[in-house]
Amino acid sequence: MARSNLKARNLGLFTVVGALGAFGAAACAGGGSGGTFANTGGSTSAGGTGGTTDGGGQTGGAGGGIVTGGAPGAGGAPSTGGGPSTGGGPNTGGGPGTGGVAGAGASAGAAGVAGAAGGAGVAGSDAGNGEICDGLDNNANGQIDEGNPGGGQSCTVPATSGVCRDGETSCVSGTIQCVQVNSPAPETCNGLDDNCNGGIDEGDPGAGMSCSTGQMGICSAGTTSCAAGTISCTANFMPQMETCNGLDDNCDGQADEGNPGGALPCSTGLEGVCAAGTFNCEFGQLSCVQNVMASIEICDGLDNDCTTGIDEPAKVVGQPCTTGLDGICSAGLTTCSFGTGGCQQTSTPTAESCDGVDEDCDGTPDNGPAIELCARTCGVPGGTLPFVTAMRCSSATCVIDGCEPGRVNADGNVCNGCEGTTCATSPASTTCGNPATPGVGAFAGQIVTVGESVYARVNFNPPVPGVSNQPTIQLVQGASEYRMDVLNGCGGGQFMACPQPASRSGSGTGSDIATWSMDFTLNAGCGGSNGACTNDSSLPSTIIVQITRESIGGGACSPFSVSITQ
Repeated sequence: MARSNLKARNLGLFTVVGALGAFGAAACAGGGSGGTFANTGGSTSAGGTGGTTDGGGQTGGAGGGIVTGGAPGAGGAPSTGGGPSTGGGPNTGGGPGTGGVAGAGASAGAAGVAGAAGGAGVAGSDAGNGEICDGLDNNANGQIDEGNPGGGQSCTVPATSGVCRDGETSCVSGTIQCVQVNSPAPETCNGLDDNCNGGIDEGDPGAGMSCSTGQMGICSAGTTSCAAGTISCTANFMPQMETCNGLDDNCDGQADEGNPGGALPCSTGLEGVCAAGTFNCEFGQLSCVQNVMASIEICDGLDNDCTTGIDEPAKVVGQPCTTGLDGICSAGLTTCSFGTGGCQQTSTPTAESCDGVDEDCDGTPDNGPAIELCARTCGVPGGTLPFVTAMRCSSATCVIDGCEPGRVNADGNVCNGCEGTTCATSPASTTCGNPATPGVGAFAGQIVTVGESVYARVNFNPPVPGVSNQPTIQLVQGASEYRMDVLNGCGGGQFMACPQPASRSGSGTGSDIATWSMDFTLNAGCGGSNGACTNDSSLPSTIIVQITRESIGGGACSPFSVSITQ
């Protein structure tokens, strides 16, 4: 039987075999059409046609890359042996090809007659073939192994570890070689052998750095570590019971909740009742807070003011206190004996006076006959006041309501009783709104009781031009017991200052005086109406005089006398 052409080349680490044509059918059997071969490394080449005689050769297809078998061919009719066939041209091989699947015959062919051996094939030409990595100019373009034929494929670098095993094919000096892609590098946490020493993530790369776990409190701070090719953050502390430290020990978002370490008894280091305390957690620290604050020392067997002394006499004895009794019996002073205190009253019941005080300690002040009460108030022995027939005690004040016939309380003093003798007031007491109207000359009378007043209206003549007119009012009798006020009006009962031009004569304000005087002179040559052309034109011509009894001197009937001139 004839042989198909076969060309084998050594390709460095790889052995590349040219594509094989499909052989004819078995000896003495008619061969079917060969299946088509698909090239994976280069262009597709068609399979050869079956010989016409038993043992006939076939023309080889053009060499390509690595080829896989085509689909099975249909079986042909039985044939007889033919003559020898001429050899096919040379194959330009890629990688080794896989043979096609044998075609199934429709029926078994008859045994053929043995044919003569075929002659040698004519040498083929390389012209028009693809370049392969063999140190030759396969495509007859004057260049050797151009375009890195057979390169760019992934491969494994022998005798290396880790990422250094990754390689890529390259055509070097006519040989396909696997070139290392990665160089050794420091280890990182990625699940790879970065330093190509056979170990993965050794030395815990990326570990030992501070990080945040995303939790609360003390569980927030963490440290990085490398596990399964990934950096993770592990908490430095696990949740714990809360302690008084200002931290969130149990990682629930609150610090020192529940007063940790608190509510236990402690000693403040102070004296007396201030010594006992209770622990309290505040601002991250336990402090001893005293249970009782210092207070005023009392008689109870304790050091209340926390000054190392118990029931100090200077503080608990002789201090003002209340006995619980009425009136003056309520006041007392403290006593203390063996931690038990009391209040000893300082006053005993006495006779009542008109003073708003409950001297007899019966709960009602100023009770009893008013004359007796007032006599005691005045310090008069016998419980009576001179010439008084009726009295009352009103709001802790004694008031005389009645005197014996011919007697009067002229000086207003309750304690000397009705000391004055009666005499008629003259002139009759009048008011500012309805005063007496004496003429120029004298105005006299008498007032019996201190504080009572009489009023008089004095009308002066209008001034005459060029004529001196200087009205004067003077208290000439009773000046030691009476008081005179001169008013230019009586509105509201207020004393008013008398108008007094500068550099003119006069008495001053007109209140509580003995003499009042005013210059009513009209300047000569002015003429006109009353008061025109003078500085005194606004002065009133009607004056109100008030006489008031100020004290009792020579007797209740001491008179007064007022001189009125113009």
